[in-house]
Amino acid sequence: MKTEELKNEIFDLYNQGKNAKEIARELGFKYHQPIYNFFKKYNIKHRERVFNRKYTLNENYFRVINTEEKAYILGFVCADGYIGQDRLNIYLSVVDTEILEMIKKEFNSNQILKFYERPNPYNKEKTCKMVELQISSRKFVKPLLNMNLGINKTYTLNSDILKFIPRYLVKDFLRGYFDGDGNVMYGKKYTSGIKYNINICGNEEFLLNTYQKHFPSSNKMYFEKKSKQTFVWKLSSKDKVKEFLHWLYNNSKIHLNRKYKIYLKSKHAHVKPI
Repeated sequence: MKTEELKNEIFDLYNQGKNAKEIARELGFKYHQPIYNFFKKYNIKHRERVFNRKYTLNENYFRVINTEEKAYILGFVCADGYIGQDRLNIYLSVVDTEILEMIKKEFNSNQILKFYERPNPYNKEKTCKMVELQISSRKFVKPLLNMNLGINKTYTLNSDILKFIPRYLVKDFLRGYFDGDGNVMYGKKYTSGIKYNINICGNEEFLLNTYQKHFPSSNKMYFEKKSKQTFVWKLSSKDKVKEFLHWLYNNSKIHLNRKYKIYLKSKHAHVKPI
């Protein structure tokens, strides 16, 4: 096809409503970059591909954080989610599939969860069984990006996130973050003795102005520097671990069952309400 004929063909297809990828496919191009170059040369506005979603979704879910469930899931996403320009991915061990089902239900989505195996980072001879929820929608993730939750959120997440959360829901947000990026040991037996620990990873500013500030007995905690930008917020006595679990999980409607069961285990001993 001659240059002038190709030019006219591209204009015709564009006027029919087709975008660069569709035009490239129609004209037999292996890649669509030449069509983009053509658009640029003739100052033609790119047309976005129409995305026909195959599953239901409340795209406005994160616009306003006004329920316990939204605050919790926001915290969980801050800890365990990958947020791109047009999608949200949450990867978990299959033992925690139930919380992804709950999150999916909250999103009013019937998206199918993906199950797969990946290499075990601690033992090359074994694999880890994983489950993933992927939501693809620019509109859905836009409020998260506006909260400065992007690809590098591990390092950029700070206490400014609390500006988007009513004060009465902050504890629910912190429970979500803890369920995603916290660790608890309650009465676990080791050769060195019985362990009682709470560990939460994050950057220093975030931990200081969230858990340190909002947990009533935070004067009993300490920090450990894990890497250049990552710290661990710790509690390490039986009473304080028990108090923390009660503070975080008592009367909660949404939680990671695996950790909630540890809280229930701790309830046999009396803990004064905070």
